[in-house]
Amino acid sequence: MFREASRACEALARNFHLAGYEPDEQTWLNLKKGVKRDLQARKLRPNVAVPPRRNIIAYLGTMRRETGSSLRALHSLLHDGSWTSSGGSFLLAERLGYDFNKMIADHMEREEPFRFLEVGGGWAGFKSDSQENRDIAGLRRSFAENLDVKLHLHFTNLTPWHSSLPKGVKEHPFVTGASLSIVQSQGCLPGTVDVIYSQAAVYFEPDIGRFFRNAEALLKPGGLLIFNHPESAEGLLADMAKKHKLVLKNKIEMGGMNGIVVAYEKGNRRGRSGKDHATEAKQKGSTSSSGSLEPMQGARAARNMAHSPRWAISTILFGLLSAQPWRTMAASAIPAYQRRTGLLADGHPNGSLLRKIQETL
Repeated sequence: MFREASRACEALARNFHLAGYEPDEQTWLNLKKGVKRDLQARKLRPNVAVPPRRNIIAYLGTMRRETGSSLRALHSLLHDGSWTSSGGSFLLAERLGYDFNKMIADHMEREEPFRFLEVGGGWAGFKSDSQENRDIAGLRRSFAENLDVKLHLHFTNLTPWHSSLPKGVKEHPFVTGASLSIVQSQGCLPGTVDVIYSQAAVYFEPDIGRFFRNAEALLKPGGLLIFNHPESAEGLLADMAKKHKLVLKNKIEMGGMNGIVVAYEKGNRRGRSGKDHATEAKQKGSTSSSGSLEPMQGARAARNMAHSPRWAISTILFGLLSAQPWRTMAASAIPAYQRRTGLLADGHPNGSLLRKIQETL
């Protein structure tokens, strides 16, 4: 296990580097313990409750029964043991009133794609005998015909738990909440994920703020972020939600190791009328990304120039500071302005200014 744990930490370090993240010494210490728990948990049946090691008789009895070896049971005492083997479950989402099966069914009925990402999925239900659709394996059974077409299921783990998975289901090993952005190069593009879910894994994330930023970037507008966290992180997350435009939709204080269970929704970046910002900006005649005038803006500018003397003069002044095509336009705009208003430059309050402009052009 020592050699396998060392290789896993090297792989985690590579992903941290790719994600631009440098964990501190204490974080690495916690991660190394987590890796050993992960490696040990993989040897157990899903969702087996392991007694604490201080109750050594019960602990060794459980480990001997699960591993089938007294030597392995004794060997496990040398490592940071696992209290449970994760089988994968949507229990926390259900407590908040969210039904992933219904969400996906609705999307499939509308023929819309759906991308699901679980952080710390463990076995994800694939080693369980249960036929309940309360994990990723259950979603795979319910929507097998949509997998890898409209439905894409992803989950992360500290170490690889699966040697093979059905098409459309992907495990991302050696990933933590802080390095979650690495999945962008593995099929989860920014702004494409409908639901990001974590049960217990994010609770132990040392840099929960970085996880929050990573998750927000992956979510599509209207996407959901559901996870549990310690009470100590509540203030930080509230500030970050405000900064990143995520709305707290539901919250339950469960206490203990479940902490606070929350559901955030990413803003859909649409105005009150339901139109996106690009549409609203175009209707208002704003400038394009290059700074040039949109057609609608140009038409409005022409009308304003004909009806507002001050607007006409300011436009001409702008032309003096711009490229040659604008200078030509400004030179032709003065006679057009005079004809439109019926006033000659000499008789107009701004006549002296217009004459100076003509001389400059």
